[in-house]
Amino acid sequence: MLLSFGRPAGSTVAIANSAFVDGNAQVLINGRPGSTARFPWPSGPQTTATNIIITVTFPYAIVPRLVGAMNTTLPPGTLFTMQWKRPADGAYGYGAVTERVVQKPRGERVVWRGLSAGLDPCIGVQYVINNDVYGVASIPAGSLQDLGELWQGPGIKLIAVPEFTEKYDDPSVADLSDWMQAWSRQKTSRRILTLTPTVLQESQVYSGGMEQGYDFESLIAQIDGGQRSVIVPRHTDASGAYSAALTNRTARFGYLSQAATNKHLSGLFYGPGEWEHKEIPIPT
Repeated sequence: MLLSFGRPAGSTVAIANSAFVDGNAQVLINGRPGSTARFPWPSGPQTTATNIIITVTFPYAIVPRLVGAMNTTLPPGTLFTMQWKRPADGAYGYGAVTERVVQKPRGERVVWRGLSAGLDPCIGVQYVINNDVYGVASIPAGSLQDLGELWQGPGIKLIAVPEFTEKYDDPSVADLSDWMQAWSRQKTSRRILTLTPTVLQESQVYSGGMEQGYDFESLIAQIDGGQRSVIVPRHTDASGAYSAALTNRTARFGYLSQAATNKHLSGLFYGPGEWEHKEIPIPT
């Protein structure tokens, strides 16, 4: 599993080649993918090189591990390029990766991309969005487009015991009236992931023995208290290679809803308790 957390608070958002209609770019990093920022697609002749650029600048450097965008009206297949800037760089371009908008079974449109471990610390990311829908410039000039949430965060590979559980929590209501007439109130369901991290050694609990110098205590400090995080249960295929399809289908943006516990087993070994991570659903 890939667990991403610690999106820098106090970041700023800017757009080039367009403008946000409501002028409130910060909704893109407010932790609520249902609130959207609207922008017009550039006017004039369209080619696959026509683009807009959204830049998120951090108040301090992070080592990125996962990047994504949620709740967009851009058509499935729209090309995103995510590129980074290190403190000493004069321009964006470091660690550039490309991904296309994916439409999930309930209609949500997302872009997720896991990154290699050990990248350099970065102070910002650019989302370059091209009018390239599977190689065709099919986004209409001047059309209004929405985007709900941008994610850019550090992360680690989280090892969990087999048999994690996905539950689909549907808050919709369906019933019959006194006169036996059917009525319903449909809402957006969300996924709840239940998992148990594997047994840890003492250094992994208290002394920075996890990936990138994290340990159990410092990790929990990044994800408790309703802080936003992203869990990607499956980001590699059966061969162990990175899978864009699995990453986009399984990534869920949400929060830790069941407090993590840690039990001393014996000697230098500890057994974490069950975690529950609730998705913040995208309205559909």
